[in-house]
Amino acid sequence: MDPEYKKVSKQSRTFFKERMQRWGPVIFVRKNILFLSFLLLFSLSILLGVWDIKKYEIYDLEGDSIEEEISKEVTGYIEENIFGDNYFPFSPIKEKQEIYLNISRIKRIRIEKTIPNKVILFVETYTPKYVVSLKQKECKILSSEGVVLESICEDQQESCCREFAKENKLIYFTSQDVEISYFDEEKERLLIMEEVRKAVEVVEAFQYKIEEILLENNILEIKDEKSRIFRFTIAGDFTVQLKRFLVVVGRIKSEHMEIGILDLRFERPVMTE
Repeated sequence: MDPEYKKVSKQSRTFFKERMQRWGPVIFVRKNILFLSFLLLFSLSILLGVWDIKKYEIYDLEGDSIEEEISKEVTGYIEENIFGDNYFPFSPIKEKQEIYLNISRIKRIRIEKTIPNKVILFVETYTPKYVVSLKQKECKILSSEGVVLESICEDQQESCCREFAKENKLIYFTSQDVEISYFDEEKERLLIMEEVRKAVEVVEAFQYKIEEILLENNILEIKDEKSRIFRFTIAGDFTVQLKRFLVVVGRIKSEHMEIGILDLRFERPVMTE
């Protein structure tokens, strides 16, 4: 081959190479090679599903063990609604609200994301406290705060509701005067239980084991396992009545007195054996 041709060909290739190296896109790639390499690998990882959530852990916020039934509910929700979501757009704030509203026993929840595809849930749960029988033969399990945890004994007689409470050592509450309140972005609850809870806490503080509560015509009756009855009215000053209870029962306990009914509705509480 002609030496001159080889020389010209070599110069032409060198010129082309130098021209390419001075070309804008090539200069940009050379200056940003590390970033572009990272971007390429990151894009591939997304396409391969590396960042799709597929792992989870569930813990109790207070460090206690989680009931198997609740763990199953939370697990089912995760597998149905969270698995497959991309790590980056996944919003713990939004999702924890959905879990709170969809799982009745959840009282509080915190969700954390862990790179690359894991979520960790910390939950606090409501504890069943009451079985309530209300209007229209509704029978529901409530927490001490009055939150509805479950509906039971549907289309069955009141005896079913009462027996369930007895078998599960829950307080049986009955009233035909109140109903469950329903909210858009909050759990269903029986609002009157705020007053009931205060009375129950005070009565239980004196080691009375409550079995039944009746609310009728604004009169609240709390009956313990030995059929003692403590009577209040929600139409009056409830705080004052609780203070009366503390004074009177404190004396009853100190003097080892027996009571049958203690009526706190009046300025001078009425006690009968």
